[in-house]
Amino acid sequence: AISIAYDILNTYLNACESKFKYAYENGCTTISGTRKVGKTILMRQLVSAFPERSVYKDCSTLGEDFDFEGYFEKLYNQGIRRVFLDEVCKIDSELIADFVSSVKYYSASMLIIITGSVKVSVIRLSNMIGRGLVLELPPITYTERLQWEGVQTSPEYFEQYLKTGTI
Repeated sequence: AISIAYDILNTYLNACESKFKYAYENGCTTISGTRKVGKTILMRQLVSAFPERSVYKDCSTLGEDFDFEGYFEKLYNQGIRRVFLDEVCKIDSELIADFVSSVKYYSASMLIIITGSVKVSVIRLSNMIGRGLVLELPPITYTERLQWEGVQTSPEYFEQYLKTGTI
């Protein structure tokens, strides 16, 4: 699911940049999904595709006096056009108004992608921001998890696991 989501989002972001050189009409992009489905990994992969114009920020480490408007302005002046904000659900409640208004303002000139580990909170923030694409990642299956860990997933291996409890 992550590689498919990567392809979809990468194509979408590239299309936005080529179609709208100076203004983006779709607002903020939201990646939602349950815990441990790969949202952060997906964001980091998208940043690494275009590191010269992308930045990743973990919002769980922000201080109480963080200035979103100043942050976006600084990034914009540096030529950054893709901003990936992770763990937006952990932004201090005192900063939410600044966050929402800044994202609304700067999403006209930057691609802003948000996500977080608490799906309900992320969707609530997305709704406060307004228009935009919401991409929901499906939960990871047991077979996918085993493949990520390098375990073969043929029926013989599952049979062995059921019999012995080990692979």
